[in-house]
Amino acid sequence: MHISRLRPLDIANLYQELSERGGTNGEMLSGRTVTYVGAVLKNALAYAVDVEGIIPKNVAKGVPLPKNQKKVNEPFSPEQIRKFLLEVKTHRLSALFRLAIYTGARKGELLALTWSDLDFEQQLLVISKNRIVVRGKNVVQVSTKGGEGRRTISIDPDTLEIMKDHKKRQFEERLRAGSLWNETGYIFVSEFGEPIYYGTPTQLFTKIKNRLNLPEQRFHDLRHFRATQLLKAGTPLHVVAHRLGHRDPMVTATTYAHVTRDQAENVSIVFAKAVQ
Repeated sequence: MHISRLRPLDIANLYQELSERGGTNGEMLSGRTVTYVGAVLKNALAYAVDVEGIIPKNVAKGVPLPKNQKKVNEPFSPEQIRKFLLEVKTHRLSALFRLAIYTGARKGELLALTWSDLDFEQQLLVISKNRIVVRGKNVVQVSTKGGEGRRTISIDPDTLEIMKDHKKRQFEERLRAGSLWNETGYIFVSEFGEPIYYGTPTQLFTKIKNRLNLPEQRFHDLRHFRATQLLKAGTPLHVVAHRLGHRDPMVTATTYAHVTRDQAENVSIVFAKAVQ
């Protein structure tokens, strides 16, 4: 549509369409995401009015944005997580889901991991990069989404064994591929060494979730499972924030307020038992 033909009703229809089916697979977008879109659009049109002078007024200025109603999915239960991991165990990317659940790393952070980031001897994982898709191309940023830049987290022995098996499988795939193999150094790659498509983890997760008839979840909710379980186990807030890559622990506290609220309600009982 030519910019001069834009009307407030067009903007309102855009917001509604994004809210109802603006996601990658036609799912709903959160109010927060649509608000970001609206902010960019308003700024762009303001520039067209005030700087370029190519339109007489900003037609998006008076159009109300959808309310920021954040969709909250109840995390999987430990039993459901075990069921999921058992189902995905034989898949070549099973280690990706194991690492997602047991570290709480974001999808982009997982896809940006290289073998040099994983120290098998010290049982440590360095998360310092984030992969995003810009205009259909993979772009690796030298900082994480949360802005912390770099964090080092410990890995449990069982997960390390799974990562060793994954590395062995990747080596076998490299031998089979021969000259077709493209060495990139990434932990999670295709059968020919190329970085896996950004949407692959989400697509595979959804497929397995539906096959097992598990509750509605996103790949990102595996991260919420990790955080919720740590907080319920009494892990200090600042430790959980570091694991998740939140620069400010208050972000963690706000995101998981329902968990910390439950802990606060039980604190008197915990104290009473401690001094008995």
